[in-house]
Amino acid sequence: YFKADYLNAFGAWEKSLRNYTILGNQKGISNLKSNIGAVFEKQGNSEKALGYFLDALSVAKEIGDYEREGTVLINIANIYDNNKNTYDKAILFYNEALENGLSYEADDVVGLALVGLGATYFDKAEYDSAIYYLNIAIESYEDPLNQSFGYNYLGKSYSELGDFDKAIVFHEEAIRLARENDAKAELTQGLLGLAVTSRKAKNFERAIVVLHEALGVATGTNAKEELRDIYQELAESYEMVSDYGNAYLYQVLFSNVKDSIYLQSNQNRIDLMQFSFDLDQLNMEIDNLEKDAQIQEQEAKTQRIISLSVIGIIIIVLIGLYARFQ
Repeated sequence: YFKADYLNAFGAWEKSLRNYTILGNQKGISNLKSNIGAVFEKQGNSEKALGYFLDALSVAKEIGDYEREGTVLINIANIYDNNKNTYDKAILFYNEALENGLSYEADDVVGLALVGLGATYFDKAEYDSAIYYLNIAIESYEDPLNQSFGYNYLGKSYSELGDFDKAIVFHEEAIRLARENDAKAELTQGLLGLAVTSRKAKNFERAIVVLHEALGVATGTNAKEELRDIYQELAESYEMVSDYGNAYLYQVLFSNVKDSIYLQSNQNRIDLMQFSFDLDQLNMEIDNLEKDAQIQEQEAKTQRIISLSVIGIIIIVLIGLYARFQ
């Protein structure tokens, strides 16, 4: 799984799941369903991932596996958070995860739930609620990367509310934490957030400087979605300072990356179909192996019965002969 060999990971976990099901090992079943859900999530199949996560959650609740329950609740909330039509469901599951984490002192679950709530409320344009949860997350969860994420979303929230000075303070804190921990993704997001706020505040020169720094980081990590957003912001910022040559250049780069992302999205759909086909083939192989094993086991039982019958007959004959000659 960690080598991104998802097909073989699925095969191994599916076999183990069948074995645990036969043994009635509920904890193992819950863990493996959660793992298999993660495989489908990585492949972009949210529907199947959600099915496995919900099954894992049901089993975890049944046996009182509170640690697994909290983790799975976060996974389910994350899936719902990817679709604007299901933001309310995401909030529902983040809140349930938060209650779980608080009840059983699972700090990681608490932190992820709070950050998730803040980000989801931001996506819903409910900025006061976003600020409320993000502040709690930052105060209670001391993981620097999650804090950087939280500070950046605080900056974005205040920026949307028009409080640019406060927004810039939070963006800069997000950037500081990301630099200290060499977190390229968080650094790119922090710089992009600061640049957008600077542009909204009509400080176009600063926006351009920050965007070029963000561009350097994002180029090094080939973060295409971030590159798309940076190119778009550069095009808009250069246009605002009447530098139409650079505005055109970055508009072209924006269009190229946007097209590249679209093509990659299509390729991902093709890869998902191939992955689903390979899974079906793998499941058929597993079923055939299980049938072969059952046939072999039945043949072995039959052979044992025949052997025992022969031995029984021999014993009866010997007893008869012994009695005859006495």
